[in-house]
Amino acid sequence: MVKVAGQNAEFLRFCEIYDKIVAGWDFEVQSRYVSTEFGRTHTLMAGDADAPPLVLLHGGNSTSIMWEEFFRKLASNFRVIAVDLIWDYGKTCYQKPVKKVEDYLKWLEDLLKAIGIKKAYFAGFSYGGWVLINLCLHRPERVLKATFYAPAGGLTPLSLKFMMQAAWTFVFPQKKVIKEFFLSASHQNLHSDPDYIKEVDELVELVEAGRKLKASFLPPRVFTDQELSSLETPIQIFIGEHEVIYNAHKAIDRAKKCIKSAESFLLINASHDLVYTYKDYLCKQIADFCQ
Repeated sequence: MVKVAGQNAEFLRFCEIYDKIVAGWDFEVQSRYVSTEFGRTHTLMAGDADAPPLVLLHGGNSTSIMWEEFFRKLASNFRVIAVDLIWDYGKTCYQKPVKKVEDYLKWLEDLLKAIGIKKAYFAGFSYGGWVLINLCLHRPERVLKATFYAPAGGLTPLSLKFMMQAAWTFVFPQKKVIKEFFLSASHQNLHSDPDYIKEVDELVELVEAGRKLKASFLPPRVFTDQELSSLETPIQIFIGEHEVIYNAHKAIDRAKKCIKSAESFLLINASHDLVYTYKDYLCKQIADFCQ
């Protein structure tokens, strides 16, 4: 299915929910579309246009809305640009299928060119982190520094249990099933946090509304030792000790072994929800790292 703004009822409903969430934020962001070879790409932007650019790539089954706290805390020092990814939910209208890694890279280069950025600081969560590793490998001149939050698949294979749980949400895309999936990827301590549950409920509503809008995407593959050891971009990696998509300790150990330009951090009492669990800490870390 091709998402074409103004011509698709599901897309219009999705955008209505998306815009309502953003309108509830206590700060201003700019919603902007830019043209790329693969379709009109939607971004959220905040901060001084002349400030250092920080580009945020969200995880799979998500949107740029996940970066709310990063906007709130980082827009005073950076031009924060969160991108609704070309293959996923979000307000981006894809018009050409992404079939290989080079397509992702070409799409990102089109995006940077359209907004007038030659190079930027980047952060990627989960699948967005996997795409960012590819950018660091194949277009390192575009990346000043890179931050990864639980990058999906690149360091160690995804667990079979996680992949089956994710597949189940496509077979039965009801809100209850989707919510159970997201909660299974979060630390138990958060399940009694009303603010966290509110964010999960917003994400569930978006995902349920956008199921028919999701494009096919490349499964994240594990990079070879040679590929990882070739990375020279300054990198920091954060993974929760209770990560559910793979073995966190094995992923951290492999990063330390292979990526000489990286600092790796294992976060206690965190799972795949680390961007929420450690939001204050992670915002400070990336601000310091990108000075």
